[in-house]
Amino acid sequence: MKQSFTEKFKTFLKKWKRAILVLLGIILITTLIFVILKKIGILTVDTILSAIKEHEAISILIFILVRTVAIIFFGFVPGIGLIFETVVMLMWGANFKGFCIAYVAIIISSLIEDAIGRFGGSKIIVKLVGKEVYEDAVRITSTKGLVYVPFMYLFPFFPDDAICMLAGTSGIKWTVNLIYILFFRGVGTAVLFGSINIIPESIKTFTDPNPLNYIRLIVWAGLCLIVLFKWIRKLDKYLTKRMKKYNKNKNAN
Repeated sequence: MKQSFTEKFKTFLKKWKRAILVLLGIILITTLIFVILKKIGILTVDTILSAIKEHEAISILIFILVRTVAIIFFGFVPGIGLIFETVVMLMWGANFKGFCIAYVAIIISSLIEDAIGRFGGSKIIVKLVGKEVYEDAVRITSTKGLVYVPFMYLFPFFPDDAICMLAGTSGIKWTVNLIYILFFRGVGTAVLFGSINIIPESIKTFTDPNPLNYIRLIVWAGLCLIVLFKWIRKLDKYLTKRMKKYNKNKNAN
């Protein structure tokens, strides 16, 4: 029996209630701080950028610390990693320097997640990411297999932070998981930064006078996403099929 739109919406709200509340809370607090600082004349784009350039090493360390804490405690919020990668691009640019900052932050948070799973166990993971996200990660790793963890790091449709913690509780060696993190999460970050650099500077700065160029970019990005999700679905089906076949042969023996 098919669910109505209202029922689907209620199911969605129930599933993502915690994530939505946290996300709204972060937006509200950030907006409030921004408004207060702007009112008293402390906060402007120029003052932020000049402060970052003047104290760059400290700014980078603060960013990495904030990202690491946020990813560990709010990893269940959809797209939270992408938010921080966007912040890097705005603060340091979508260049090699920005990539390195984002990449180092991702590695540090991933290794801490591995350590949490390795030494804290499933109870700690449930407390950090929530029962539903944890169960999703367990279901995915049980159907696709831990051998496919690197692919799960590469694509955004998996709960990769929870899976990274699960990798710590599994039989995957720390050194092997480190290689997965370094390569596959690095590739994912490089693709993101590379994609931004394809966009013309005039469009990124909204100085292009031709509205058709913005429309073309949106259409092109939409087509790329459709192709990506179709390919991801095929990969997902392939991984599931391979894992079922492996389990069947294992049970037969």
